[in-house]
Amino acid sequence: MTPGQDWSYDSGSGVFTYTGGSPAGSIAPGGAVNLDFTVAMPHSSCNLSQAGADLKYLPEYYDGCGNLFITPTKVSSIGLIGAAPSLTVTKSGPESVNVGETGNTYNISVTYNQGSCPQNSVAVDLTDTLPTPFIPVSTSSGGVIDGQKVTWSNVTLTDGTPQNFSIDFDTVNDSCYAHEDYPNTVNVTAAGGGTLLDCCGCPIAGASASFNTYVNDPGETITYSSKTVDPARIEVDCSTDIDHPYTNPSGNPDQHNNRRYTTEYHFNPGANAPSSWNGITFVDEMQNNQYTNENIAGILVEADCGPGFLPVTGWSVTQYTYLVIDLSSIAACAPNTGAKLRISYTVRATQTNDSANSLPSSGDYVDWSYLHVPGFPRGCPNNENYDQGVRVEDFRANLEVAVSVPAEVEKCHEYEVTVNLTPSSNAKPDKASLTLNLSGFTYVPGSTTYSGSGGWCSGTKGEPGVSGNQLTWVNTQLNEIYNTGSVTFKVYKDCTENASVSATANYVDNCSKPHQASATDAALLIKKAILYTKITPQLNWGAEHTVDWKLYVTNGGDSAARKITITDVLGSCLSFNSDGCYLTVNGATYNYGDPAIVWPAHGAGGNITWDLKNLVIPSAGQILIYFKTDVNCCEENNLKSECYSRWCVEGQNYCQESNHDIGNVKLPHSYALVTVETAGVKICGTGNAQIKIENPGATHIYNLELHSFLPKYLRYKSGTAMIDGNPAADPAAVPVNSGNYNGGWELTWDKNRIPGFADFAPAEKHTLTYEIEPDDVASGGRYNYASCSFFKSTFKKTKAYVNYAKPCDIDNPNQKSNEPERNFDIKTPNLAVTKEVFQIDGQDNQSDVHYFPLELGSQIVFRIRVTNNGNLSTVETNIGDILTPSSQMNYLSAMYSYAGGAWNPVPWSVSGDTSYWNNLEAALGHGIEPGKTLEIRLTAQVDNSCQAQGTYNYVEVWTGCADLPAMNGANFTGNPATVTPWNGTLSSACPVYQAKYAVNHSHRDSWNVTYTHNIPDNVTVCEEPVYEIEFSNKPAWQGGVTIYAPLELWDVIPQGTAYVPGSTQFMLPGGASWTAGNNPAQDIVNFTGSVQGWNGTFTRLTWNSTNNSVLGSTDVKPGQNIRVRFKLKFGDCQAVSGPAINRQRLAGYDCLGASGTRSWYAGDSYWSTDHWLNSPDHPWVKQIEIYHAEGALKTGNLQILNGY
Repeated sequence: MTPGQDWSYDSGSGVFTYTGGSPAGSIAPGGAVNLDFTVAMPHSSCNLSQAGADLKYLPEYYDGCGNLFITPTKVSSIGLIGAAPSLTVTKSGPESVNVGETGNTYNISVTYNQGSCPQNSVAVDLTDTLPTPFIPVSTSSGGVIDGQKVTWSNVTLTDGTPQNFSIDFDTVNDSCYAHEDYPNTVNVTAAGGGTLLDCCGCPIAGASASFNTYVNDPGETITYSSKTVDPARIEVDCSTDIDHPYTNPSGNPDQHNNRRYTTEYHFNPGANAPSSWNGITFVDEMQNNQYTNENIAGILVEADCGPGFLPVTGWSVTQYTYLVIDLSSIAACAPNTGAKLRISYTVRATQTNDSANSLPSSGDYVDWSYLHVPGFPRGCPNNENYDQGVRVEDFRANLEVAVSVPAEVEKCHEYEVTVNLTPSSNAKPDKASLTLNLSGFTYVPGSTTYSGSGGWCSGTKGEPGVSGNQLTWVNTQLNEIYNTGSVTFKVYKDCTENASVSATANYVDNCSKPHQASATDAALLIKKAILYTKITPQLNWGAEHTVDWKLYVTNGGDSAARKITITDVLGSCLSFNSDGCYLTVNGATYNYGDPAIVWPAHGAGGNITWDLKNLVIPSAGQILIYFKTDVNCCEENNLKSECYSRWCVEGQNYCQESNHDIGNVKLPHSYALVTVETAGVKICGTGNAQIKIENPGATHIYNLELHSFLPKYLRYKSGTAMIDGNPAADPAAVPVNSGNYNGGWELTWDKNRIPGFADFAPAEKHTLTYEIEPDDVASGGRYNYASCSFFKSTFKKTKAYVNYAKPCDIDNPNQKSNEPERNFDIKTPNLAVTKEVFQIDGQDNQSDVHYFPLELGSQIVFRIRVTNNGNLSTVETNIGDILTPSSQMNYLSAMYSYAGGAWNPVPWSVSGDTSYWNNLEAALGHGIEPGKTLEIRLTAQVDNSCQAQGTYNYVEVWTGCADLPAMNGANFTGNPATVTPWNGTLSSACPVYQAKYAVNHSHRDSWNVTYTHNIPDNVTVCEEPVYEIEFSNKPAWQGGVTIYAPLELWDVIPQGTAYVPGSTQFMLPGGASWTAGNNPAQDIVNFTGSVQGWNGTFTRLTWNSTNNSVLGSTDVKPGQNIRVRFKLKFGDCQAVSGPAINRQRLAGYDCLGASGTRSWYAGDSYWSTDHWLNSPDHPWVKQIEIYHAEGALKTGNLQILNGY
């Protein structure tokens, strides 16, 4: 299970706990919460007793007093959706065979039922091991025979599609196997072996099927035999009389249950059969306690000597336990003449002892008989019995019992229970009795009824015998049960936590053998009331002789409360006064004396009781009792009213006694309540406080003294006190020297300063307000920079209380009110500063906004944004900007715009590399308002003289009060050279309230050099194609910086090619034509461990100032490029392999030239490895087709990988 949002779940107890709400676990009045959860059958949980479950919902919650409520509750059911996969396996074949018989077949059908699993097919193995007498001869569908075992392997079964298999078998010619019933089972397993599992990991049901075949033996003497029965299925019948009708064990009329067997034998004419009937006997083994006698048997012996079967005489019965018929003297033709013999007789199914009482109520078996032919054994050594069988079934009476108890019951309430009695098959249970054991219930006398007026049974019916919690219907009350019927009766639920009924039925079958059936059912949910008692007021002011009370009894359970009593134990100084007494419940009001209730007597003391008789408190319902008591003395210890309630009261017994709640009569007390309603202060300004003083008590209070506390750095502003909007005198102010308010002030107003404090009537209220100002030295206070220091401090609270006097001690204000404390509501600005490279040489910056190119002479526009994210406008703010070193960056101008308005020059002073704008509010005419932004665009120019170091532009912003010092070159809070993030907060001390900064840095090398090429699409072997490469330096606003001479260019050419001397040409930056150049230097470079043609030894061409002096004086400025072209000679076909590589590289210096810093394009990290092959920002693969001189295409193409 997965709990819903705001719920936790305990898997052990099954309890969900609500964790939402405020406070946690609470539901607001009128609110609602929902719980969604999922239940599922766990994987591999395969032994579920039923395809569903009952869920009990028992919501529990507590009221504000901690009382438990359990309402509403319910029971619901869930079912498993869909069905589990299953197999339908059937097996059929001959029910009987003869010894030596051939050509019989077992037929097997297997169907896979997918159910709700997603798999619509399954792979299986089928195995069928035939019993020893049966020899498998052939199979269908590829079955493999191994001895007695037949296997079909890896068979795919598809949902709903039957697959059929067959086994042809012969029966061994061995008479010793006759007279047996052989079971044969086919098993279906997972392909390869093992249990076949479904998608839940459970065994698939129905994975086998069985079939029984019994073996007869006609033999050589008997060429044919058969045995039939009518009827094959009968009820057990133990009566031995032959009269019709007769009475069953219950004494009711019934009829016999007989079956008649007919057995036929055909003798072999000639020497293989005896010449006379002498010694030939017929025996029926009478399996399973079958019974017959001379009155029942009705034996008929017939012989067929040619014209057909005719009755014969001369036979005799030697015993009936096994039916034995001696045929020695029958008047018929001799067996060896080919005689045919037929014997018919009648038997009954009986049970002669109690050993089979617990066996199934029905069962089948083979009834075996044989013909004994002396001197002619049938093949099994010395066995002269010729067996013949037929399958029959006996059944006896069976009774099923079911008990139905309501799923939900409430304690102290009546319910109906039903016991269903269902006889199975056609056999009627006799002498049936019924015993019920009640757990948690008591029987309601006279409540028993019978379905259909009891016509389903033959007994006298009536009320059960009752002994404690046991109910008994003796067998004369039910006796013989003809049809399904039920007994229904009422029970009363007691106070226990049990609620079950178990039933046991005893009965006999037709043989008077005893049997028993039982069942149990229990309520799923036992509901109960939970009473809570509350008396109000708990402190009852005794201003008069008689005091009023309200007594509440609430039912927090999930059941109605019945048979209720409510008791009040009065102290010895109190007595019951019935004047105006009433009780309300369920919307009805009962006045004192109403006969529906037993009321306490007027004037009674001690324990007084209300008996509600038949009134009920429903779940979540409530009773209210209004009553009075007389106060008869003034001893407070004896002025108590202790109440409690009980329900389901039966004499001295009851289900629950509620809590005891106590009310006390008290003399009136005095109270004062103080509330600090508002307290706020603004940085650099004043604040205010508002305090409400009220009398919530029942008496006057006197001589109030109001004490109000201010923290360090704040003080009372003289002349600002107001009481209810009217001027009030200033308080006495005393410094506080300890605790949280150490360094602050205690302000006190008494009746001399506010006359209304002399006498405060009940419910009287007054509101005091006063203003607050910084406790600043500059205005006669105690602290420097008081406002700034207060807002940087951690303690920003105020508190207040009053002392007052009780009516009995008016001149001694020694009582103290509550002492509320609250945080100041503060208002301050909160600045954020950012700085970006906005424009370069009049173009919007397209490179990193935190860096700018150190391109000599370039103009850089920096954009500074100062945003107020606070809740108060700034009071005084300074901005300072540093361009350093000043020899590298020259300040040109700065403009500002406030909140997207017009642009104006920044009125700051510029000194060297530093510019200051102090008290920007003076220029704006106001502070930077909450949510507004001041934007400054500062333009500077990179000096035309080259410096060895880089540069940066740094801005710092201070805000504070009027005492904020002006910025100068020596008092920056931060160190511009050490800040690492691009913007942030600096540590500052008052009078600087906040210090923020932002910074941009320069870069000296070019950040945007790109490469292009011109390589032919195809060449012919031995041709000298022109290679052209180009490096472009992008403009400064895209990150470009001049690449200064001396320059150096590399080109690593493909393996198998050679530079053509004298082929170098340059197109220099700013040029429009090609000029001849000298040959490059050539050396060998070795790359190993690489892939795709970038592995081995390569020739590198190097053009530099040594071999081409022009490169010693050529610079590549932003927006310019440099190009070089040359020829390569492709040798014979064998000298060129593909793919190969062609790579280029450019090197130059910063503005200091050869004495400065050298940079490579591409950098070392790209040049030293070959990852450029897979890098999206430096990819280039150029495929060249190589031709022979005669124009034939060379096998394969050469890939020139051209990149830097």
